[in-house]
Amino acid sequence: MKKTAQVVLINKEGLILGVSRKDDHYDFGLIGGKMDPEDNDNPTATAIRECKEETGLDIHNLRLIFAIHKDGFMGYTYLADYSGEISFDEPHVVKWQPMEVLVNGKFGKYNKLVSESMNDMGIDYIYDVDINEVIKDVTSLISNNIFNVSIRYILKDNSLNLYNIFLEYIDNENNIYTYLHDEEILDKELKTLSIKYGIILKIDYSHYIK
Repeated sequence: MKKTAQVVLINKEGLILGVSRKDDHYDFGLIGGKMDPEDNDNPTATAIRECKEETGLDIHNLRLIFAIHKDGFMGYTYLADYSGEISFDEPHVVKWQPMEVLVNGKFGKYNKLVSESMNDMGIDYIYDVDINEVIKDVTSLISNNIFNVSIRYILKDNSLNLYNIFLEYIDNENNIYTYLHDEEILDKELKTLSIKYGIILKIDYSHYIK
């Protein structure tokens, strides 16, 4: 049977160490990979090796927190302690992230199950992105691209991984497009912010507040 091993590392701030895909540095997942012959059919050996290769960190005190058989693979996920400095030669990005960013990645379904298992076990970690930081960035973006408009609030739709941005007007006008500096630039910069936070940000033009 083919086997894989994943590793959850949590820093003192409660963030989880994510590793991006080699061809997409904004798509993050857990540390880990497929078992090699050198691992001697031992998933903990796979976890230790993969973590060292992908991050440069040494891990110990591995605790199994999730396991599942799916699509011909038996996957094992471990919570571990770590030491050393982040250092690697592979063409990816290694970054401390809230779990939400990993759940939004290509292997999000698996990472969501890991997250639910961590919740059941009472493991402390940060799940949600920092909405206050998102608001700061979006506020700056809006002020540069839409005149006389400000953010009223940002509402999260959990089912779609969507953060709807609701706007309000500073004056008495009621047509937001009158105030757009450059809609194409705005959409492009909003997409950049979405990538930065691993979420989908969208201005809800249909529910603006006058």
